[in-house]
Amino acid sequence: MILRLALPLLLAAAPLAAQPSPRTYPLEKGDTVRVTTLASAPGRIVGEVAEVDSARIVLIRKPDYRRAEIPVAEVLDVSVYRGRNHLNGLLLGAGVGAAGGYAVTTFWLNAAYENDEWNEFYALLVGAPLGALVGGLAGGVAGLPRWVPVYPVRGGGVGVAVSVPVP
Repeated sequence: MILRLALPLLLAAAPLAAQPSPRTYPLEKGDTVRVTTLASAPGRIVGEVAEVDSARIVLIRKPDYRRAEIPVAEVLDVSVYRGRNHLNGLLLGAGVGAAGGYAVTTFWLNAAYENDEWNEFYALLVGAPLGALVGGLAGGVAGLPRWVPVYPVRGGGVGVAVSVPVP
C-alpha cells in the first residue's frame, strides 16, 4: 500500500529535482542576440545590441548593419549568442560523415566490383568509420552556435504523475 502511494510521488518529483534553475542573462550593449517579434514571426532578427530600455531594444542588424528598433511589447523570444558548442558539432559531423562515408563507399564498390555481396560489409567496415572521422573533425572544429534563451524565461514547471493500480 505504501509503495503504491510513494512510487507515483517519487516519479513525479524526479523530473522536478533534475531540472536546473533557469538563468537569465541581462542584455548588454554589444551582445549578439536573436529576436523573434510579432512582425517577423516567420523569421528572426539577428543583431548586436546598441541600446536597451524598458520600452525598446535597438539592434544593429547583421549582415547589413542597419539599425532596427524593436518595441518590447512586440517581442516573442530573445536568445543571446554564447559562443560555439564544439562537442555537438563533433557529434553531428560524425553522424553525417558516417552516413556519407557509407553511401559513397557502397556506390564506389558497387561500380568497381559489380555488386559483390561483400560490398556493403566493406563499406560499413571502412567507409562509415572514415566518414565519421572526417565529419567529426570538421564538425568539432566548426562547432554549432549556442543560443541561450533570455525571454521568455524557461524552466521550472510542475510535474504530474498518473498511477494505475495493478492487481
